[in-house]
Amino acid sequence: MENENRLISSKNHQRTHLLAIMDHYLDSMLKKDVSALKTTGNVKFTENCKILELGQGVWQTISSINYRQYFTDSLMGQVAVFCVIDERGVPAILMVRLKITGHEIAEVETIVTRNGEASVFYPKALKKPKPIFDEILESSKRSSREEMIFIANSYFDGIEQNDGTNIPFHPDCNRRENGFQTTNNPKFEFTKYDCYIQISKFIYITKVRDRRFLILDEERGLVWGIFLLDCPGNVGSESLGSLKNPRTIVVAECFKITSGKIREIEVFMVNIPYGSASGW
Repeated sequence: MENENRLISSKNHQRTHLLAIMDHYLDSMLKKDVSALKTTGNVKFTENCKILELGQGVWQTISSINYRQYFTDSLMGQVAVFCVIDERGVPAILMVRLKITGHEIAEVETIVTRNGEASVFYPKALKKPKPIFDEILESSKRSSREEMIFIANSYFDGIEQNDGTNIPFHPDCNRRENGFQTTNNPKFEFTKYDCYIQISKFIYITKVRDRRFLILDEERGLVWGIFLLDCPGNVGSESLGSLKNPRTIVVAECFKITSGKIREIEVFMVNIPYGSASGW
């Protein structure tokens, strides 16, 4: 019991440490002060899969942060955040992932989405993170790191095969993309379906590649990663106007898994040129 309490205390300390570094990073962005960061000598920084110098890109345009949803993996030294930001009064969506080595930032990966750069963009719905993502699971409802990756991979395999048969969806599963609920939402034809049925509708996505599972949180049942979805533009009908054009979608996606089933999905995404590399 004493060893278990020590382990819990250590995990909580490591999580607090990672969150503090992320908050310091975001505060440094707002102040436009890269020099305030502790980084490794070869720190790598990307924005929308392009390699830049740390301090470029969204660092130059961000003016405020209005929403933060955190994800951590103490074992791997990874921390990520979903944000809604203002760029001189205009809302945008931002994802930041940091890889921490000791007390230094070794990797910075960002995704920035502005209006018109994705099939959905609804930042005004992002007021408070859904509590379900921070809920601690009972031990009996937790999955191992390997099991969570297997379940998330089954989701992407199902998209490639247009078949949700082998995906373990919870009956109450919902997905939100860039703030907009894209399942069980009768507002549009495409979004009216549940998670299972909708898998068969993704015929315009032919490949899910560069699958990087970066954050695994067994206590909360979270598996979080960044993935590239190829849409060649010659398959299916999306009723999305110009978004029928060839493109790759880079997504930061989090799955809440409870009792081995996908209960909730949160996605931040942006369109990039078809066939783009991840930068990693």
